Amino acid sequence: MDITKIKLALDSVDETRTPILTGVSPYYRYLKNATTNMDERTDQVEGTAYQCVSASSYEKFTVKVPGAYAPVVTPEDIAMNNMIRISFDGFQGKIYWNKEKKIHDASCTAKLAKLADMKIK
Repeated sequence: MDITKIKLALDSVDETRTPILTGVSPYYRYLKNATTNMDERTDQVEGTAYQCVSASSYEKFTVKVPGAYAPVVTPEDIAMNNMIRISFDGFQGKIYWNKEKKIHDASCTAKLAKLADMKIK
């Protein structure tokens, strides 16, 4: 079985489906350098990266949302409030082999990020 073909849903990464937001930053396009055969970062922003912690397992993960850099909160907001919860529409995770760490890791993307509705019933 090839585990890299397994797709992950958000609840398999965070059972609460509303992870804690710990950071936000742009993510950039990488291109392979023909001379060195290494990936090099360009100045082209490809979207927004949300650094999260699972509220159920405390594992760290990042979710990339393609498009313009348009975070739902600012880094300053995150620094002032350490319990911002976030949710994602169109979340999809996949497993890949991390050559540097020599472990399997997860890559997560979503179509949209939004602040989680945390109404208490």
